[in-house]
Amino acid sequence: MAKREYFEHETLGTGETQTQRAEAQGTRGPIGEVIASSKDHSVGEALDLWLTSDEGHCEGIMNPEIRRIGIEQAGPDSERWLYWTANTARSDDGEPPEYCVP
Repeated sequence: MAKREYFEHETLGTGETQTQRAEAQGTRGPIGEVIASSKDHSVGEALDLWLTSDEGHCEGIMNPEIRRIGIEQAGPDSERWLYWTANTARSDDGEPPEYCVP
């Protein structure tokens, strides 16, 4: 997003969805994605914005069936914007990955 200064869930040029991108990396199951951009927020502030949003962002992140989350930051772009994405997924078997089990 930062390189192309493009802010959408689908990949510019290919139309690839977040689910297609995640599955290409080996993630299976329902996939969710939230995105944010700002010139002056930290990733923690972006997370706070998602968690207090009334547009379903919090429900997507805090869904009790979610077992995996990855948060990424990119940028800044030429206008000094930062971009964040948070991708969520369930593991195929509904169990947390082994590295998360105490």
